[in-house]
Amino acid sequence: MDYVAIGQSITFSFVGYSSQTIKVDSRASYTIALVAVSNLMEETVVVGYGRQKSETSRDLLFP
Repeated sequence: MDYVAIGQSITFSFVGYSSQTIKVDSRASYTIALVAVSNLMEETVVVGYGRQKSETSRDLLFP
């Protein structure tokens, strides 16, 4: 396990949340709360694998 020295910083981040950086001190534990950023994800990307006939796909999109 790697350790962080006192005085160094750690940044916590996750997709869709604002990141938070803390400076390490002598505490044994920390409470980290990331805040959701609602306007960060304006688009959705869908990735699919497999095959389907084009006429079947068209019928699903435009019934």
